[in-house]
Amino acid sequence: MDNLSSGSMDTSSVDIVMQVNQNNTEEENKLSPQVTTTTASTTISNSPEKMIKPPTIGMRTLLESILIKTLGVSLSTFRLQSKEPYNQLLDSEDIAGYMTIIEAVFMDLISDFSAAASSSDPSAPTEVYNKYTWPLWSSSETNGLRFSKEIIESKNVGTILLRYLMESYERSAVLEKTSLSPSSSSKQLISEIRGQCVNFAILLLTNTFSPSIDCGNSTTSLLTPFILHDSWPTSFIFDLASTVFNEDGIEGNFASIFKPLLFSLWQEMLQYCSITHEDRYKLPLHALTELCDIKIAQNRPICNLLVRMEHWLPESLSSAPGREFARLTFMAPFLRLSVFAEDDPRIIEKFYGESVLKHDAIKSINTYLQNHLEFIRKELHNIFYGILVNRSSRDGAMNYLTEALKRNEKKAQMQAAEMNLSPDGFLLNLLSVLQKLSLKIKLDKIDVYYPYLTASRVAIKPDETRLKLAPAEAEKWQKQFVMEQHGSNSSEPAFNTECFYLTLVCHHLSVIPCIRRYTQRKRTITDYNRMADELQSFESSWANDPANSQRHKLAIKHWREQARRLVKAKYCAEAAILDQQLLSRCLAFYTMTMNLLIKSVGCDPCSGLVNLPLPDAVPEVFAAYPEWYMDDIADFLLFTLQNVPQFIESDPNGDDLALFIVVFICSSHCVANPYLIAKLIQVVFVSSPILHPMTGGFHSRILSHPLSKAHLARALMKFYVDVERTGASTEFYDKFQIRYHISVIFKSLWANSYHRQAVIEESETGNQFIRFVNMLINDTTYLLDESLESLKRIHEVQEAIENKEEWAKQPSETQASRQRQLVNDERQCQSYLTLASETMDMFHYLTAFIREPFYKPEIIDRLAAMLNYNLQQLCGPKCKNLKVKNPDRYGWSPKKVLDQITDIYLHLDSDKFCEAIAADERSYSKALFEDAILRLKKAMIKTEPAIYKFNEMAKRVEKIRETNVNMDYSDAPEEFKDALMDTLMDEPVILPSGKIVDKSVIIRHLLNSNTDPFNRQPLTEDMLVIDSNLKARIEEWKRFKQQSFKETRSSP
Repeated sequence: MDNLSSGSMDTSSVDIVMQVNQNNTEEENKLSPQVTTTTASTTISNSPEKMIKPPTIGMRTLLESILIKTLGVSLSTFRLQSKEPYNQLLDSEDIAGYMTIIEAVFMDLISDFSAAASSSDPSAPTEVYNKYTWPLWSSSETNGLRFSKEIIESKNVGTILLRYLMESYERSAVLEKTSLSPSSSSKQLISEIRGQCVNFAILLLTNTFSPSIDCGNSTTSLLTPFILHDSWPTSFIFDLASTVFNEDGIEGNFASIFKPLLFSLWQEMLQYCSITHEDRYKLPLHALTELCDIKIAQNRPICNLLVRMEHWLPESLSSAPGREFARLTFMAPFLRLSVFAEDDPRIIEKFYGESVLKHDAIKSINTYLQNHLEFIRKELHNIFYGILVNRSSRDGAMNYLTEALKRNEKKAQMQAAEMNLSPDGFLLNLLSVLQKLSLKIKLDKIDVYYPYLTASRVAIKPDETRLKLAPAEAEKWQKQFVMEQHGSNSSEPAFNTECFYLTLVCHHLSVIPCIRRYTQRKRTITDYNRMADELQSFESSWANDPANSQRHKLAIKHWREQARRLVKAKYCAEAAILDQQLLSRCLAFYTMTMNLLIKSVGCDPCSGLVNLPLPDAVPEVFAAYPEWYMDDIADFLLFTLQNVPQFIESDPNGDDLALFIVVFICSSHCVANPYLIAKLIQVVFVSSPILHPMTGGFHSRILSHPLSKAHLARALMKFYVDVERTGASTEFYDKFQIRYHISVIFKSLWANSYHRQAVIEESETGNQFIRFVNMLINDTTYLLDESLESLKRIHEVQEAIENKEEWAKQPSETQASRQRQLVNDERQCQSYLTLASETMDMFHYLTAFIREPFYKPEIIDRLAAMLNYNLQQLCGPKCKNLKVKNPDRYGWSPKKVLDQITDIYLHLDSDKFCEAIAADERSYSKALFEDAILRLKKAMIKTEPAIYKFNEMAKRVEKIRETNVNMDYSDAPEEFKDALMDTLMDEPVILPSGKIVDKSVIIRHLLNSNTDPFNRQPLTEDMLVIDSNLKARIEEWKRFKQQSFKETRSSP
């Protein structure tokens, strides 16, 4: 027996015991007339003769001290059911006997509480509680517990008793830590009290005591208020769970205790599932996190219980599986916390209710909401992590995540039925969970073939559009692959792989639709305001019309109100999707996806082993991937560049982004859909410092990448040509936008010496540049023509409106119609001039350094004709029709255009080019060039030396024209004439169809279409056969005509 059992106890302990005994006696003497202690069997007053004798110094004193400081029980004042046996145990000072005494004390405590529960006096339970607590200690020993008002004021006997047991448990833990001279006996006794607190709590929670004590039911739990307010000793729930779990696993008592608790947390979350409830929603969320973190040996039993609950993952019963999933599953209310106005209209009312909000206020509100979201997402991750890290509950969690995505697979549709699907906030929270789980996955741990496996959780649909293969080809390859590579492999896919692809799909169903809707909402707001502004601007035409005035005013009011409503919703959406932490995780994940795609085409992005051009044969594993794998990346990059450009600029993985963009822009043959490559080109365009000075660093990374220096310029020129035919119904208009993007990028390339040299080398070595120039001519011709026609229409209406007298005579319907047409023409003109300006800029700087390709027979005549025509528009007799008010509004600068056109003439000045200018019978005239020179001088557009050179060139052109006029080839034999243009041939070639045409004519045709113009069969330049015999005969005939012309001129 230790020193305490032999009667030696430290002085401080004795003093404490004696002081407590004295205090107890005084207080109980005061209370004895009013308070009696009731047990289940008898009622005994606290009279002195019934008291146990004062303890002697030793084990009995130790027990007395511990009971007082933990349970509030003094042996001198507490009667035991059988006095003598317990006195004998006390006198024996045997540790085992003292354990029996402790259990008996607990039984009498419970008896007191049971009797209070049966009492008609509602204050009886509180009086029992106070009897054992108030006179015995200061609050210093339970400072760790902060009970809520709900618990403190509760009249429920079960709640009061559980509170008492928790406090006693906590005091025993404090006593064990703070004891001045801990001994094995004291530790054993304290441990026994703590254990009994847990045991009796288990009995209470399993409804083992008197029926009069309300212990909860299958949907409510006495533990709920304690766990919600974090009002429990740190290790109490762990000891409770481990004790009952070690008895019979998660069945029986464990389920009886924790199922009601989990269900009550679910109900609490349902009730307060809104960030507007401030901290109230945090309580069940944090409580569930704490429960899922309980680990016993190698088990997390609450996680096991959770995934086995009936409503963890109920079967779908309706035609709205996604919406149902976000309402009925256990995790639904926890995941549904959202700041989207559509998900929770109270967000607008509480945070954005003011009619006018300043930018700083919006930013502050958004930051506040984003902090809430990050707390929610951190807790959700901890919950799912606890379930997933526990082997026996992992499948349940993976099934939940998989089912959430399957039931919302239609979320990615352009016109999704939102009422049948989970809300955006739900899916974004789920995405954050998956992102955090995928954060540390390494590329070499991901199986690129996983989507094609039969065991895949993200199986690709047979009709899904693939990156390269047709759906039927992809399905055929997939079946063959599974049979050959994995037919005998029954091992389960690795968690890292499954988690990665689930995260990829979740991005597709969450953040990408959110981005799309946000962009559409901004466009709708702009449209509402534009319609209101336009109708307001026409007020003079309908203000005096009673039939329309009221209707138009109501329309303007309605559009303004709709715009204001959508602006509030936009603020909410910005708080959700412009969250820096969310975007950072998205970008990190998409960077890994980019590297996966590069890896799947046979490269190793991690080691830098990427060589261009990629082989023509595209690996099936890449070609069979869904198209949206790449499309989503492009959409996300565009969104961030357009809305938070500084975010991309500061990304540490910018080199990986640059590599991905360069590899696939320069390998457009790997992708079937040209619009995917167009989006990647748009990413480079949007990052241009011309548009966004904040993204200059990212743009520079792309252009300075070693692969970019060698291949980007050539790839852009090729795509500039290829986009002529996209297969879409809108291809004619789409190509101008795409080529505009390329033109802006080319301006950056041209400013870089490496890229400029690459363009020059390409112009010298291949036919690609000729095709590129041909498309430039086509676009410049069309865009300038459309722009000038729009300017003429704008001029006409503006002139009509200026003539107020005549304008007033026109009917109001006519006025409104012409004003609407004016608005459309202004919008169209601005668009066309923007595109035409970039195309002209490209022509301007290219011709300054590159000449020979522009002298090609298939190019030079068309280029000269295009320049002559536009010079005529600017300087001809009808140029006044291009004069409009506020030309800068449309981007119209006639002086700049004239300067550029005349510069191009000078850049290409040569005998060949002068001949081509003179040969243009449609637009060229001596007067046209003389008028252009006068305008250049009058407006001081060019320097005197430049004007002099232009004048000299004009003289040479006129001289050639005079010669051509007198030389007449119109009587050429039919066999010498081109079958397409009916003009004299210079270099006749025979087509596979047998037709004979001039080589320059057919080459010009092939620049636009690789088909025989006579039968639409495929045709390439190498299929042309030069007719040498016919060429010789034509040349002989021309020499004869020229000789005849000379003789005619020399004769008198």
